Amino acid sequence: PGAPVAATPAARRQRPGHGGAAHPEPRPGATRLQSVPRPASAGATDPARYIPAELRERYVIGEPLGTGGEATVWMTHAAGEPGVTQALKVYRPSVAFDEDLRRRLDEPALHRYVPRLYAYGVARTADGFEVGWEAMESFPLGTLADLVRREAPAGGPLGTARLRTVVAELVNALDFWEN
Repeated sequence: PGAPVAATPAARRQRPGHGGAAHPEPRPGATRLQSVPRPASAGATDPARYIPAELRERYVIGEPLGTGGEATVWMTHAAGEPGVTQALKVYRPSVAFDEDLRRRLDEPALHRYVPRLYAYGVARTADGFEVGWEAMESFPLGTLADLVRREAPAGGPLGTARLRTVVAELVNALDFWEN
């Protein structure tokens, strides 16, 4: 009676980690941030179910970082490269995967607002669904909340100059993605 329906994750988050190569501690004044994390749902984090076997062979899968309407993100590193931490985003079967868009976003000039892509493609899950995936830079500085905890004095607000810098970066990033 019809095609099988894949159970897929439902919320989204990424989390701080290392991208490309080992990063030093965040430098003072840095503003490379990511969206605020939301916890992954409990039943949506089994790598064998959601990550195609060919990706589980290519990457050492770490903890799930979160799930969203489009995908689940996992902390990983390439097999044989434990010092190169990456985020592996595996899309839901129902989400169209645009490889041309991935190629356009992989321009070095865009890396200020786009995570570096190390690899991407389409693979087949154990349930027979084709899913898009991306191995990308993870964000070492964390979320805006992490920045405030790190830089605000004793839980107080950020200073006016720092707040202006952070808001300007957020506006620039939003403008980039909207235009």
